[in-house]
Amino acid sequence: MLNIYFKKFLFSKENGIILTIFIALFGLLTLYYLEQSRSSAINNAQSNIKEYLRNIAAIRENVSKNQKNEVYRLENSGYLYKGYFMPHILSSTYNSRETNLIYNRLREEDGLHPIMISFPSDNPRNPLNEATSKEIDILERFRKKEINEYVEVINSTNGSMLYYAIPSVPNSKNCLKCHSDPNIAPKDMVDMYGEKGGFYEREGDIRAMLATTYPLTNELALANKEFINSTAITFVVFFIFYVLIVIMILKHRKNQSILENLNRNLEKKIERRTADLKRSKDELENQKALFEALLENLPVPIFYKDRSGIYQGVNRAFEATYGINRSEIVGYTVFDIAPKDLANRYFIEDEELFKNPNVAQIYEHLVKNKRSGDIKNVLFHKMTYRDSSGSVAGIVGAVTDITEYKRLENQLNELNISLGKRVEKETSRRVQIEKEKRANELELIRQSRLAFMGEMISAITHQWQQPTTAISFSAQSLYDIDYENEEIQNEVERVVKVIVNQTEYMNETISDFRDFFKPSKKRVHFRVYDACKEVTKLFEIQLRQSRTKLDIDKEESFRAIGFPNEFKQVILIILNNSIDVFLEKEIKGEIKIEFEIGDERGKVIIEDNGGGIREELLPDKLFESYVSTKGTKGNGIGLHLAKTIIEEHMDGKIYAQNRNNGALFCVELPLAPKEQKD
Repeated sequence: MLNIYFKKFLFSKENGIILTIFIALFGLLTLYYLEQSRSSAINNAQSNIKEYLRNIAAIRENVSKNQKNEVYRLENSGYLYKGYFMPHILSSTYNSRETNLIYNRLREEDGLHPIMISFPSDNPRNPLNEATSKEIDILERFRKKEINEYVEVINSTNGSMLYYAIPSVPNSKNCLKCHSDPNIAPKDMVDMYGEKGGFYEREGDIRAMLATTYPLTNELALANKEFINSTAITFVVFFIFYVLIVIMILKHRKNQSILENLNRNLEKKIERRTADLKRSKDELENQKALFEALLENLPVPIFYKDRSGIYQGVNRAFEATYGINRSEIVGYTVFDIAPKDLANRYFIEDEELFKNPNVAQIYEHLVKNKRSGDIKNVLFHKMTYRDSSGSVAGIVGAVTDITEYKRLENQLNELNISLGKRVEKETSRRVQIEKEKRANELELIRQSRLAFMGEMISAITHQWQQPTTAISFSAQSLYDIDYENEEIQNEVERVVKVIVNQTEYMNETISDFRDFFKPSKKRVHFRVYDACKEVTKLFEIQLRQSRTKLDIDKEESFRAIGFPNEFKQVILIILNNSIDVFLEKEIKGEIKIEFEIGDERGKVIIEDNGGGIREELLPDKLFESYVSTKGTKGNGIGLHLAKTIIEEHMDGKIYAQNRNNGALFCVELPLAPKEQKD
């Protein structure tokens, strides 16, 4: 009989309506499951991408802040030349791309699809980073701050891909060394990439974005599996409901006796359904108990609160970390249990999380244990959770203790600082040793030179004195000859007098030269005018040969403290350089020596009209060792020795400049006590 009713019902209008409703509901739920599974896949992929991009950002920041600063420091210290550039060290984009290639190789070894990253820019240095028109539009929206991230699902021949992009960090001053003017950029970098792309950027500009293409194959496969399972379960449930409804309708159409039997059977089914619901409720209670046990025994501090900010629960680890009982926090807001400034910060962070409910929130903070008073560094991980309707119901958070990590990090920073100081100290020590070594070598050259000159002039003096004495005696013997002619007698006496005077002058001159090259034993007070005059006396012949006029203004002369012979050598070096210039240029030279007296120092100013010093040697280069003002004709030692004598041995100062179409040398010396003007 039931078969008869079923056949009639199967082709009835009522059955058509029921089937239509069931099919429509099943279709809507299927679309809902499909959308939810796809949304879940994309959210999971997006979370993975963000975590991966954080690692890439960390690599870029490490290159920009640590590697670049160290290279620039080495450049400024002279260990690297100014044009140095190597992308493996100085390019954050290069390091990120190479890291991405290694990462994808490891993924492929594990059978995973690669995750590709790019650095699109409308002003790229490397053509690989040339942005498409679409990427330029996205980059412009980042610059206008219309968006802070861009997400798009792209369908390609390789399957669905998630395209995700974020703006790069705005340009800092460090960036402008390589991205502003090609004239100040490292030469090696310009040689490598050219001087067109990547330049003329400004501080604060967003010059590129970090984009990645993530394969959704695995996520979509899992989502499809969940979708199929959900759809199959829904279909079974709908089919069961449909069968039950059909049975109920068929039994309703029976006669009263059949209806009573159907009611009795229905009651039994209801009882069974009730038992099933009771079992389901018991299972839910068991799952809840399991969840609470897991939450309670997790070693990580956990808390959760509702949308109003009221704490709903914490676990045992949370109580231990904060030194507080859950009764003191559950049912309260952060404003009830924390200082106002700290509570305001937590509240702002929570509100930011509610505005972006799909983005996990991670930040560091210091927490204090209420019982022990211990302060720990912790890392908060917070995420929203939803109710059965899909609305955001509150926040769940985990607290990770990173105190030991921060301690080790601080130790590492201290070690790095200590190592840097040791390297700097050792570098300074070696530079000083090299400087002292060079000074000692130059001093040895000077002393050897003076000793050789002194020995040579002493030998000449010894050999000179005998013949000059003989000449003098021989000339004087002419006085004893009796000449008949008085005019001849007078002429002989005149000639003898000239010969005697000239031999005495020759002996006096060679003695002056011998004394000139004897190093002074100790500091003494001496008249700078007399010292300068003695030097000019030695130059009488050279001055006449070079047609040079030398004028010494005695008016402001003074007494100084130091080594007079060494001072004379300095004056000799300066005058000799001027005379060499006059002879080389075949000009009529003029040299003027003046003196000035200050409060504690006196100045000797020597000025000539020889055309001046080449500008590239001023102000200090001409005093460096082996740098000559005479080109290939000089040895570059004279002025360096002069500077060493004046500044290191006599506590003075020497410098040069160009003035009035000539060179001007100024020698400053400490004044003798109770100095009186001459």
